[in-house]
Parts: sequence; structure tokens; C-alpha cells
Amino acid sequence: MDVMSEDSTANWRFTGFYGEPEASRRRTVWERFVGLSRQSDAPWLCTGDFNEILTQQEKTGTMRPTWKMEDFCKALMQSDLCDLCFRAVRYTWCNRRQTPNIVWARLDQGCGNPRWCERHPDTTVTHKVVSYADHVMLHVQWRGKEENRGRRTNQFRFDARWLQSEECQLIVESAWQRPVCQDPNTWNTRSWEAGPLDIDRHAEMDRVQTAIEDHQGREMLKWKQLSKAHWLRDGDNNTRFFHSQASNRCRQNTILRLRDEEGVWKERDEDIQNILLWYFREIFTSHSPPNTELNEVLLLMQPRITPEINHNLAKLFTVAEVKQSIFGMFPFKSPSPDGMPLVFFQKFWSTVGVDVTCATLRILNDHVLLHKMNYTHIVLISKCESPKTMAQLRPISLYDVIVKATSKCVANRLKPMLDCIISQSQSVFIQGRLITDNVLRALELNHHLQSSHRSNGSNVSIKLDMRKAYDMVEWSFLRGVLLRLGFNHRFVALIMLLVTTVSYSITLNGDHFGYFRPEHGIHQGVPLSPYLFIFCAEVFSCLIQDAEHRERLTGVAVAVARQAPRVSHLLFADDTLVFCEATAEQISEVKRILRLYSRASGQEINMHKLSMVVSGGVPGPIRHLLGVKVVPRHDKYLGLPAMGCQS
Repeated sequence: MDVMSEDSTANWRFTGFYGEPEASRRRTVWERFVGLSRQSDAPWLCTGDFNEILTQQEKTGTMRPTWKMEDFCKALMQSDLCDLCFRAVRYTWCNRRQTPNIVWARLDQGCGNPRWCERHPDTTVTHKVVSYADHVMLHVQWRGKEENRGRRTNQFRFDARWLQSEECQLIVESAWQRPVCQDPNTWNTRSWEAGPLDIDRHAEMDRVQTAIEDHQGREMLKWKQLSKAHWLRDGDNNTRFFHSQASNRCRQNTILRLRDEEGVWKERDEDIQNILLWYFREIFTSHSPPNTELNEVLLLMQPRITPEINHNLAKLFTVAEVKQSIFGMFPFKSPSPDGMPLVFFQKFWSTVGVDVTCATLRILNDHVLLHKMNYTHIVLISKCESPKTMAQLRPISLYDVIVKATSKCVANRLKPMLDCIISQSQSVFIQGRLITDNVLRALELNHHLQSSHRSNGSNVSIKLDMRKAYDMVEWSFLRGVLLRLGFNHRFVALIMLLVTTVSYSITLNGDHFGYFRPEHGIHQGVPLSPYLFIFCAEVFSCLIQDAEHRERLTGVAVAVARQAPRVSHLLFADDTLVFCEATAEQISEVKRILRLYSRASGQEINMHKLSMVVSGGVPGPIRHLLGVKVVPRHDKYLGLPAMGCQS
């Protein structure tokens, strides 16, 4: 079925498609499908049973031949269609056989071309189960353009296209000298007519080729800013690509329903907001660690900051350092709560640089930071195609540029000193250390466990997972760690000023709501935070090393040489592997260390994600002593398979 529909604003096209079930005739059908796309440039919605999948992850059971999936992907690309994603159940078809012969696949899809995605960015495709059919029903919803505009508050956001206008430069220079200036949204509407260009505008552009090229450049810049495709830096204008990327991001990150803590679906905006507020307030509520545990773990740390390091850190920050921090960050990252991205400050540095520098240096050198400057928006990014709970959403914090610049200045000073502060078991954020260092060690050690026999001794590998690792760190623990490492009090006071003055609002589908101040946590989104976290993780290394020193824990050595070193743990920020002998005493010691570190730092061990690999010959009671699941192998470590092939 292929029809053209008319609504109150413009025509749009709908196609209901059925894919050829016989593989031998499928390529001919794909060619006809591509031919359909060339018959009209109207907004196009296409749904149906394509009898094919896009990736291997869309099917269970036997592997799908790659060439069949590639043909389908190629047909969609040539037709300029993109997958509109989905909500609810993952698969749309089942062969209705019994295990182990049952097969599930996502054969039914909803797709749209760029013009459809531009007009209806909130299009949702919901898989609705029908009891009498082997396919689900696709329920496609969208709102009218005016309804879309009325749904969200009109938040100001600096448009990168404005950078191409000489008038913008004049407005910035003039407005920066006055306490009150023209509303940028008003100027945007008057000068740029934000949104898709109308037919008359296109006709005018067709008559003036120079203006076409100028406009295309601005459109490319706008959609590049919104697409977040930072990996694509060169090539042609790619306006359509950037537009498609931005539309897909908007659609995937739109939250229309969530399950609350009792598993009940909530679809009203007010109910979803309540779920988010409850979740973040619970996360950011402090449970102050007992002084006994805090003091016990801090005493194990030895001072590592030399007088020379403290002298360099205590120097007054300079104008050059502030400018370096501003220009050292990516210009098109998500903007701050006031809508201004870094590219604005980089482009108009000659106008705004003096004031930005003064504000930043006042924080760095005088420790004067207004609470409203450390105000942050939490934006939620989907981890999967159809998020159901908060665990499937990734919170991203958007900070004021001044706070980012301040954090970057401190991080730049710390960066060259980290190698002599952080132990070798940590391989992240430190110059000269690579992610592959720990990946190779983990592969070799886990392979050793998998292939070792009883005669070689029994060992275990424990993969740890911290729940909201950054967000749960207690401020008293962070401050104690910094002082124990030997940082001078003034430098520690600056760091704690940046950490403890933050406040949050939450962004849901473009609207901001709520206001609260956390009681603990290292807020992610600023350059300094990763360094602070690995300082805290160093305490865990000290606990492991102390247990080794007291001979209560023994690492694992790969017998490649007579004096091969023993490895007890590997760290990559909060990704942790612990290795020890498979005895009741050593596993109990690991359990004690985890409990002590958790109580002192405030971080919580995610017991549901903990896993343990044991070598052959380990008795059953020892396998279950830690109270975590025992697996034949760790699936992944740092995004890569944790087990290598046997040699």
C-alpha cells in the first residue's frame, strides 16, 4: 500500500510494505523499494513486515547471513529512510516453537525519511502484542507541528548559524557592554526564521547561488551542533546526515513512559517527573560514613604529594591558563544551562574574554563562587532502544562554562603529576598509561585461570561493579583522601568548593523541573571529576596492598617466567578486577575489604552485577562464599571480551 495523505499543513506519504519471504527474490524487491523512494520528496512514513533484520542483535537462535542484512541496510540507506526505533517488547515475530528451537526476531519496523523526522521528531513506534498472531502490531504515534511546539517550553539555545552573521558580532559586542540586551530568540526569529525553509525561501535561494551556498553552510553548522557527531570533522557539508543524526538523537532520548519503583508504567509527564525526582533525591542523599571506618582506611594511605608538587599547585592561576582551558574543550559539546555553548566564547573571545577570565580567576585564586554559577541541568540519555527504568537511562550533567573552565584549569595542573600519585594498577586518565595495558593483563590472567589445573593451585577472578560510582562518594571521604595524600589545605578547599556548591534541575523532553542540592557525590561532566574519582579509588588499592603485605591475600601470577609478578587487582576508574587464591580465608578477606571500602567511601557494591570466575578443582562451598554468581567466564572487561582463545 502506498498512499499520499493531506492534512491541514502539507502532504505526507505512507507506505505499508511486505518483504519478500523468499531470499532468492529479495534483491529484486529491494530495488523496487528503492524506486518507490524516488517518486516523491514528501515526508514519508513507511512501516510493515520487511522479513529481514538490520543487525544480528535483532534475532535469537541461528546466525543470520551477513549479506541478507547488508542488502536490507543498503536498501534503507538508498531510500533515505532511518529506523524510528521502538518501545515495549524487543522482537516482533516468533516461530512459536518450543525451546531450544524457538526463534525471536524484529522483522517489523517503522521508518521515516529526513523530512518526516524533521516534521515529527517525536514519532514513536510501540510494539503491541496480539495474542492470536505470530507478529506484534506496530502502533505509530506522532503529534502535529503546532502541538509539538506547545509541548515544550521555548528554552533559549545559542544557534551556531549565528556565528556566520556579521550582525551577530555587532550584537554581542554591543550587548556585552550593557546590563540588559536584546533577547537572542527575538533576533533569531527575525533574522533566521528558525525551522525548515518554506517554498518561497527555497525559490529565492535557487535564484541566488551564492546565497544557497551561504545558507547551506549555516544549516550544516546548525545540524552539526545538534547531531553530536563529533567524530565527523572533514568531508562535504553533510547537512542531511547531521539532520538525520539530530532527529534520531531527539527521538531516542524522548521519554514518554517509565516504570516506577513498584514496576507500574507511568505515562503522564507529572508522574514521570515524580519518578525522576524521587530517584535523584535518593541517590544524592548522604549516609555519612562512621568515623572509625573512615579513619581506618585513610591511615593505610601514605602521603605522596611532594613539596615541589604542592608549590606548583599553590601558584596563582593566570590569564593564559584560563584561555587554554576554554580553547582546549570541544566547541560543540552540549551547552550550559544558559544555552551558551563553548563555541560562543571561543568565537567572541576578544569581546567576552576579559570578563570570563576575571570570573574564572576569582574562583581559582580568591575562592569566590556564587551558588547560581554552579547550577546544573541533568539530561537523560537512553542506554538502549526502549528504556523502561531509570537504570536504562544515563544522566549527563550540563555545567556553566565558567565552572567548566575552572575545573579544566585545575585538571590541567594535576594531569602531569598523576603518574607519581596513582599506583600502577590504575590505567585510566594518566599520561603514558593505556586502556590496552589492563585489557592485555586481564586477558592473560583470565586465560590462565581458565586453563589451569588443580596441580597449579586454584584461583579466582572477581569482577566488581559499583552502583552510581561517582554519585555515591561521600564528601568527607573525598576531603580526607586529598588531605591524606598530602595536598595543601588551600588546594583542597578549592576542590571542595567546586564539588559541594553544585545544585541540580532535571531536564525531561526539553523542559526543566525540580531543584535540589546533593549531599554527596563527585558530579560528572567537568574535566576535574575523573581525577578526583581515581584519587578515591586509590584507597581500594591501598586496602588490597595492605592485605597482601599482611599475607592475607595473594595475587595470581602467570607462569611465563620464574619471577613473574603476582597481580591482585586491576582498575580502570570504577571497572575493577580482583585476583586471589581460592581459599575460604582469602575470599573472606576480599569480602571484608569490599565491606570496609563501601562503608568508608559511601559507594555501594552492585551485588547483582558481581561475577566470579574460579579455576578448576575449587570446592563448592568456597564457590559460594562471597555470595555472588559464579560464571564460567567474564563476558566483558572495558568493553572487550575478557577471555582470550586458548593457545
